[in-house]
Amino acid sequence: MNESDVVVKPSVQTVAKIAKAFGVSIEELIK
Repeated sequence: MNESDVVVKPSVQTVAKIAKAFGVSIEELIK
């Protein structure tokens, strides 16, 4: 896995942290 993969497919944990930080659901972020 290279750096571009990390950007395109962030880990679920990272997405959850971002969602919590912005106060939105994960579903909204990944539309």
